[in-house]
Amino acid sequence: MAVPDNTASTLAGKQIVWKINTAIQSLLENPASETNVKIIQELPPEAFYNQSCTLNYKDADDNVIGTPADRVQSNTDRNGDAATGYTLLTWYLGTVVGNDPITPRVVCTDSDSLTPNGTAVVSYSEIKGDSFVSALSQRSDLHTISLEQVGSIQVFKKVDEALDDVNDAQVYTISWGNFAPSFAIDAPTIIDVFPFIGDDGKNSTRTPASNFSGTIILDSAPTVTWSDGSVDAEPLGTWFYTKDAPATINHDPDNNTSTWLTEAELIGDFSTVTGIKFVSNHQLEKGGDPHQSMIATFTLNASGNKPDDVYTNI
Repeated sequence: MAVPDNTASTLAGKQIVWKINTAIQSLLENPASETNVKIIQELPPEAFYNQSCTLNYKDADDNVIGTPADRVQSNTDRNGDAATGYTLLTWYLGTVVGNDPITPRVVCTDSDSLTPNGTAVVSYSEIKGDSFVSALSQRSDLHTISLEQVGSIQVFKKVDEALDDVNDAQVYTISWGNFAPSFAIDAPTIIDVFPFIGDDGKNSTRTPASNFSGTIILDSAPTVTWSDGSVDAEPLGTWFYTKDAPATINHDPDNNTSTWLTEAELIGDFSTVTGIKFVSNHQLEKGGDPHQSMIATFTLNASGNKPDDVYTNI
C-alpha cells in the first residue's frame, strides 16, 4: 500500500493501492467546524482507477476499507482542467469539526504493464475547505511509485471510461510488448473474449463477473499499430473473429479450438461476434527497439443497459 510521504517501487502491471490520511487540527478547547470539506486525489496517466477493487478492498483482518470516490473525472487534473490521461477523484465530507477523526481514503489503481522501466507514477492528494488558513504544503502530498520491468512479454488492457454513461460506446485498448533486454520473442497471438453473462466460469478468471442488460456488439474491425503509432512493415498481422458461445472460448491460444473467421467471411456483419484473435506477422524485438510492442484498439457498442451494470473484460 502506498502511504503518504514515502517513495516505493513495484512491477509494472501490478496494482497500486493508495492510502490518504487527512486531519483537521485545532488548538481550541471547543474546535470550530470547517464547511465544504473535500479530499481530492489526482492520478497520473500510468495509474487507472479501479472502482470494483476499491469497493471490495479489505485489510488483513478481512474488513472492507476501500473508499470509492464520490466523483470520478477522467482526463482532468487537480485544478479541474483538461489533462489527457489524468483522473481526478473527489470525496465530499461536508462539515467536519476540528480534531474529529477522518477515515483514510483507500483507493485501488491498475498500472500499465508496458510502462518503461523506472517510470515515476506520481499521485497528488489534498484536503480542502472553506476557511483553511494552513499552507498548501501542509494540506497536500505528492507520493511517487517507481515502476520496474522484468525481462518478459507483458500485456495490458484498458477502456476509455471505467465509469461509463448508459448505452455509451466502450473503446478498449490492448497493448503487448517485449521487455527482454537481449532477445526477441516469436510472433504472438492475442485472444480477447467480450464481456458476457457468466464470464467467471472455467475459461475465465473475471472478477467481478459481468452483469448487464441488453447487448454489447463489436462496432467494426479492430486496428493495430506499433507502439509509436506507425504501421511500417504492414500487414502487421491478421484479425480473426469467432461467433462461438463465449463460455466455450479458451483464452489460451495454445489450447483454443474455437471456430475462427476472417473479416471477409463475416461479410461485414460484426453483430454476433463474441471474441477476436490477432495473429501477428512479426516477432517482438528486444526492449528498446521501435518494434518492441504493439497496440490494438476496438469498440464495443452497448445498448439497452442500465445504471450499475458491470462489464468485466480482462
